[in-house]
Amino acid sequence: MTSPSSQRTGIVYGVLAFGLWGLLPIFWKQLGSVPSVEQTLYRLVFGAVTFALGALLFGQWPEVRRLLADRGKLRWFALSGLLICTNWLVFLYAVESERMVESSLGYYLNPLLNVLLGTLLLGERLSRLRWAAVGVAGLGVLGLVIATGTLPWIALVLAGSFGSYGLVRKQAPASAMVGSTLELGFLIPVALGVLVWRGGGALATASPWIASLILLTGLATAVPIGLFVASARRVPLSTLGFLQFLAPTLQLLLGVAVYGEEFGPVRAGCFAVIWLACALFSVEALRPHRTST
Repeated sequence: MTSPSSQRTGIVYGVLAFGLWGLLPIFWKQLGSVPSVEQTLYRLVFGAVTFALGALLFGQWPEVRRLLADRGKLRWFALSGLLICTNWLVFLYAVESERMVESSLGYYLNPLLNVLLGTLLLGERLSRLRWAAVGVAGLGVLGLVIATGTLPWIALVLAGSFGSYGLVRKQAPASAMVGSTLELGFLIPVALGVLVWRGGGALATASPWIASLILLTGLATAVPIGLFVASARRVPLSTLGFLQFLAPTLQLLLGVAVYGEEFGPVRAGCFAVIWLACALFSVEALRPHRTST
């Protein structure tokens, strides 16, 4: 059991991690002249380099070599790499196309989808309260579809890809730094090939400011993950589950208050239903002593 001081430190790390994830759209907006596809490719390449250097500096390279020799697990890392890059591409497209409100919905839904996938695919048991949370979230999404006449595909792809990513990573356990090195490393040849085919991408002709931001995409990817891992080692998962709603809340506020995205009464009402589902989920998460029924 961790000490109270360690838990307090873990909460600080968690707030910083989810706070950065929530505010990073400001960073990606600065790369608005770079297409979201190229942003994803650069993020993949420089993220892989950053994680590999981190694994080397923190003495985790032997684990990388060990897993490289395990062909059974390598296929899971290749699949998880495809899933996380799909998530990045859709998220960056949402930022580029001024649809951060919808992307925030995806990250509100993600923890609820995680528990549902755990029940359906891993045989985990849900309490009545969590079943209620999943059901209420479903009603919120259905209400949004009926009210707007459109399917919130960005939200659903973001929640689905990240939820599936978590399931796949369970099949090949590894530290965040090692796992990220492997899953992104598999895709580097593809990313570099596409960038070469596109004439080097935006980096070939970018201004010094844009070029420096592109080079920082690796750190923008790795730093929040490092803070998240440091938090997860110090605080209970129930606390971490509660903190994770900070990121979509900040994204929603940015989209509406800073970038002027539409958030009328109809959307607000549907979001209120989904917030209720998140509240039910958080109540259950903060009462881990209760048994599932």
